[in-house]
Formats: sequence, C-alpha cells, structure tokens
Amino acid sequence: YTEVPVSLNAKSSGTQKVLDAMLAINNAGGNIYFWESEDVFIDANSTYFTYVNSETGTGAGYSGWCFRVNGGFPMESAGWGATIASATIKNGDVVSFFIDDPSASSAAAKFTRTNASYANGTVTATVTESHQYFQGSNWDWIITDYAALSGVTVQVLNGASVVASGITGSDGTVSISTGSLAAGAYTVKAVGTKNASGIITTTSTTTFTVE
Repeated sequence: YTEVPVSLNAKSSGTQKVLDAMLAINNAGGNIYFWESEDVFIDANSTYFTYVNSETGTGAGYSGWCFRVNGGFPMESAGWGATIASATIKNGDVVSFFIDDPSASSAAAKFTRTNASYANGTVTATVTESHQYFQGSNWDWIITDYAALSGVTVQVLNGASVVASGITGSDGTVSISTGSLAAGAYTVKAVGTKNASGIITTTSTTTFTVE
C-alpha cells in the first residue's frame, strides 16, 4: 500500500490522469516503480499495472493492484471502474495504490479513514471503511459508502513510540486514555490487518496537536 500526493503546475492542472502521475514517479528514479508486467514498465499506452516494485497480487480470487483518488473509487461510467489512463487528477489530490480482491464483498480490501480528537486526557478516534467488489454476470462494480469498522486496533503515537492503544467498537469508535500529553504533534493510526484471503485492510492515520 502506498499513497502519492499529486503536485501539478497550473498549465497541466485538470488535464492529467493517474497514469501521468505514475509515469512521472517512474521517471523520477525514486524508490517506487510501476510495472505493467513482471519485466515491462508502464508506458503512455498503459491502462493497468500489475506490479509496484516487486509486489503483485496475493494469488487469491481476482487479487491485484487497485487505486483510489482522495479515498474515492473513480468510475468511468455506471458500473465500470476507471482505468489509470482515464481517471483524472488535479493539484493536491492523493492517489492511493493497494492490493485488492474484488471477487466478493467479504474478500475485498477495506479502505479506511481515521478521524480523531483529544480532550481531557482522552483520544477519541473513529475508523470507517469503504470497499469495492464485482457483482452479477455483468461484472458491475459495487462501491460501498464509508461505514463504521469495528475490531480495529488504533494507536496513539508520539513519533515512532506508541503512547496508548485501543480497539474500535461496533460504532467504529474507541476512547483511548492517554493522560495529560506534552505539547507537540501526535499521530493516530488505524493498524491494517489481513483477511482470510490475505488482503490487507489499509492503514490510515490522522494527527492532532497539543498546545
């Protein structure tokens, strides 16, 4: 799983595709590379990708790489998901790449969001999730609304150190007692877990500052 913040100049803003961002990342020569197949990089004609660095699907169901833009699943038309060549992006967008298995709702990766607040020695965090999967003989995409996610371990971190943790209840919320915190920035992290197909529920984070 990886997230890519998008930065576009004014001339190109609003005209770029997810593919353009991926090609720019490949051309930058950093530590992330997108491949159309095991030994072929994506190019200007690519509509899909099967590897990020050396990682591919788990082998379960229809597992493989998917993407979301700002937490939403881009659609090309009713029932049809957009490709990396058709999904548009603009300046400030965040593109998330993750391995998914859309063969069934129960197999799909849960894409999470975390919100949190701190008051009186307690961090209150809420974790929600959305996922997508195929349904019916027409292979239509079904995208669920964000809903409460229970049973998720949530950590409060000061840098890399875990200050305290808890597990979300049926409403997706957990209250974590931290006591009085020193001034500074803290991260609240919903820890990803694997389902029976080996697909990872995405890790999501948010931050708060104690003055």
